Amino acid sequence: VALLASAADPGELYINCIAEIHPHVEAYEKYEGNYHKIIAQNILTHAPEPAAVVLPENEPELQDAVRCAKEVGLSVCPRSGGHAFLGESRCTGVMIDLAKMMGFHYDTQSKVLTVEPGFVLGDVNYDLYFMSPEDDRRVIPTGICPGVGVGGYIPGGGHGPMGGKLGLTCDNLVEVHMVTQDGDVIVANEEQNTDVFKLACGGCGGRYGIFSKFSIKTTSADFFDQVTVFHFQWPINKAGEIIAKWFDYGHNDGDTWFRLETRLHGGLHGYGVCWGTSNPADCLGRFENEAFFQVDTPYIEILEAADNAPDAMAFL
Repeated sequence: VALLASAADPGELYINCIAEIHPHVEAYEKYEGNYHKIIAQNILTHAPEPAAVVLPENEPELQDAVRCAKEVGLSVCPRSGGHAFLGESRCTGVMIDLAKMMGFHYDTQSKVLTVEPGFVLGDVNYDLYFMSPEDDRRVIPTGICPGVGVGGYIPGGGHGPMGGKLGLTCDNLVEVHMVTQDGDVIVANEEQNTDVFKLACGGCGGRYGIFSKFSIKTTSADFFDQVTVFHFQWPINKAGEIIAKWFDYGHNDGDTWFRLETRLHGGLHGYGVCWGTSNPADCLGRFENEAFFQVDTPYIEILEAADNAPDAMAFL
């Protein structure tokens, strides 16, 4: 029996291990079932092909997913939203897809949001805002791509349009759970396991463990619900001069978020938000006298008030 086991495919051994502990967990060895559909959700589809993929639904299942990989001698790579541009959410071992870990809870007393890594930023923005009381809507600072998973975005040090006022999402963390390579859970905050807590802010990215839960301080949406969105366009031949001068722009101490994007066949585009105002004229006044904005008169695609903070984020 030992000889047969040692000759077996590592992916098959892994599937047998996890199925014995959690028979209902979705898991596939290479080329079986939904394997190709799942791994294709990565941005870099030419990245390594895992020996197996598994989709735990909760923290205990995640712990055993890690333990089984260690037992059969396979490495692991976690994936939250699949937006790893370097392909690091794919590996030759076990890809642990966190998409089904969808725990989400907002505590109205502490005003802390606790979310699992299966959530993507777009859903977090809307769910937090509309699940919080109507007279006390809440926000957290997130990025602009709605499909990015929080499991990579937060420990990766992701930034976004509210960052000038609120910092990074990880700057607002109050506690995290991390599953270690042995399958144990570490609870970390400013008072215990502080080294792990620091890893959750741009220092980890799945290299030391897999974050299974994030508790995040929220902020009143009142200021961010007063918001104007904009989209300007300049000729591509003005891009160099505008971008060079844009680097000196101060973004009004975080009240404004202004992004530039070049498109080979579509010119230079500037888009963003003015927080704290629903008046388009006031928004325009924040940068119309800046050097980068005076290089050439832009074509105004959009300059209008948004309904609320989540709608403004969706526009971006």
